[in-house]
Amino acid sequence: MRNQDRDYGREIAFKIKKAMLAIDTIAEQTLQADLDLTLSQFWVLSSLAHHEGTSQKAVCRLLGLTPAAVSRTTEALREKGLLARVENPACRREHVLTLTEEGRRQAARGADLLRREFGELYQAMDATQKDALERSLDTLLEALRTHHRND
Repeated sequence: MRNQDRDYGREIAFKIKKAMLAIDTIAEQTLQADLDLTLSQFWVLSSLAHHEGTSQKAVCRLLGLTPAAVSRTTEALREKGLLARVENPACRREHVLTLTEEGRRQAARGADLLRREFGELYQAMDATQKDALERSLDTLLEALRTHHRND
């Protein structure tokens, strides 16, 4: 197929989606096997490790999850003893989330596991390919942000 006949938008979107599904599957399997965490649970732990004491609403915005999904996930993490959820004294309808010591350990351990797992996978690419992919994705993300702002 000649380059001018290719539907790059569809092909690139499909390949990005396929890569994300594979990445999510590998991450989910790694986290489940080693930490008994779902990927969503790890995302919440990781976001709280970087934004300690934030509200459930802020976690929803940060991760692009629904309030119901964040509520279910935080309840599961609370039951595992990985986070505490307390009423915000300034706004009683809002909950503030904080990690327990074990939650901080699990977030750090999960990040290390995923860094190691994906570091091994990315060895299939040489440094030039990784740099080119990162630059291309940065360009695409900026174009998407600009396009979204202009809508």
